[in-house]
Amino acid sequence: MDTQGRRIKKLRLAKGLSQKRLSDMVGIVPTHLQAYEYGTRHPKEEILNRLAKALDVTPSMLQPLDVDTVNGLLGIIYEMHTSYHGLEIVEEDGQISIRLPNTLQAMPAKKSLLRIKKILDDNA
Repeated sequence: MDTQGRRIKKLRLAKGLSQKRLSDMVGIVPTHLQAYEYGTRHPKEEILNRLAKALDVTPSMLQPLDVDTVNGLLGIIYEMHTSYHGLEIVEEDGQISIRLPNTLQAMPAKKSLLRIKKILDDNA
């Protein structure tokens, strides 16, 4: 299961940041960040916005992913479209594809798309 805390930790590690360094960038104590990553606490909106800025993602990328509804899926795709300059939605031979740039910043979006694909394939 992809939790908010796991996404924060994955993004922090992908940027090569220690908990101490990210905590300093956000203006919180390391024990709070540790609690967010473990899922024992959840950041308030202001802290979530600062975490997102420090990790170079949109705040919604740190929110729980709602892949159970069409509106949730559309919201995720819209966020990716507005967040990544290299995102392309293309149609070839009657097939529509979403292509993301091959960057560390796009990794959470790529994983989300793969998760969406798996859910759609399982329900087909």
